[in-house]
Amino acid sequence: MVISILFLILPLTSAIEFELISPESANAEESFSVSISSSSSEIHDVKIFVQDSAKKIISQIQDNDEWKSPRLYLKSAFPEDKEFKIRVVSSSGNYEICARLRKTGKTTFSEKCRPISINPSVNPDQDLKESKNQVSVPKEKESPDEDKKEESEPITPQVDNNKNKTSKSNSSEQTVKFEELSSTKEESQKIMLNKKSSENKVELTTKYGQKETLILYGFIFLCIILIIILALNKL
Repeated sequence: MVISILFLILPLTSAIEFELISPESANAEESFSVSISSSSSEIHDVKIFVQDSAKKIISQIQDNDEWKSPRLYLKSAFPEDKEFKIRVVSSSGNYEICARLRKTGKTTFSEKCRPISINPSVNPDQDLKESKNQVSVPKEKESPDEDKKEESEPITPQVDNNKNKTSKSNSSEQTVKFEELSSTKEESQKIMLNKKSSENKVELTTKYGQKETLILYGFIFLCIILIIILALNKL
């Protein structure tokens, strides 16, 4: 029991009482000052960061004129440094700024958090502005060239020619299709006429053939009758 009580007391005795002094609002991508106030003179590591509602860190901290991620502690920074520069690298919104102090070489820490409102960026820091310009330079170089190309090249006549070509091709295709249809119609009509004429010929030949056969049979019959009459007269 005594050992467990000691373990519970030790973290409390190692914790430092301090106050986080930060503005209620700041602009995105612009540095602002945050300070730590404490009566303790013991050396502590410092971590100061801004986080969103999902506990995601969205800020940077300046260390020796360099902007760094606040995920790591600034070793032995307090109490030699009590004021620090922070900037939010995310969009505007309502967030939370936190500061942690821990004794160098220890794992336990003390933490203070305060709400902070981040406004849209007005005058971003120079390094962020330069990085944005470097990213956007190729796009800016491409756009004038594209404009020059558009001015130098006659775009509208090409579009009109294409339209004319397409219309001509469509009209030629339509005429070809019409000719094909007309030719097929004429051929079908010719075929039908030929069929009708052949059928008429067959009908005519059958009619004339029947008449001729009847005449022949009639003539033969008359000849037979005449022969019989002559034979009877001679008797």
